[in-house]
Amino acid sequence: RRLLRRRLVTVARRLAAIETSLTPTQRILVWLDEAHAYGSLSSHVDSLLDQPPDTFPINRLAREAAMATRSSLRGKPAELVDAAVRKVLRDTIFRFALVMRINIVGHELIDRQALLYLVFAGQLAVLATNDRKERREDLEYLRRLALCRDLSIDRVNDLLAAEAARSTAEARYFEGRVALFPMS
Repeated sequence: RRLLRRRLVTVARRLAAIETSLTPTQRILVWLDEAHAYGSLSSHVDSLLDQPPDTFPINRLAREAAMATRSSLRGKPAELVDAAVRKVLRDTIFRFALVMRINIVGHELIDRQALLYLVFAGQLAVLATNDRKERREDLEYLRRLALCRDLSIDRVNDLLAAEAARSTAEARYFEGRVALFPMS
């Protein structure tokens, strides 16, 4: 038992040392792994509903980042510690807010594009049911068909641009880790 206790204490010390050395990015990545384990953002949020506010991710991440920074700078001048704590809090909260923004914008975009897809699919269905031979020479029909095609291509381009922007942000701020949660 004594040996087991020593090993547990050693493991706890090592874990504490690792946690105090986490960068804001690493801290957010650890949280992202925890949150992604729930399968969706709404499932993760549901798991927090009965929890006290101190356990909410933004509060916990900020508290842990501030404590780790203070701990690593123990004995240094208060001005230096305060400045370092402000910087680590700013970086951590920015990354957390960026994850939330990526998810809000991404899910809204997907919802909007899905609705537009239905509109364009319906319009194409109407256009396709008309007699094609006669319509090939109807300028209004051809204009509507071209417009539907062009608007559909625009939607695809919007989705590709959003994916590129998200991937760029993930590469820059999250070491390439996916920040977007699956839709629930």
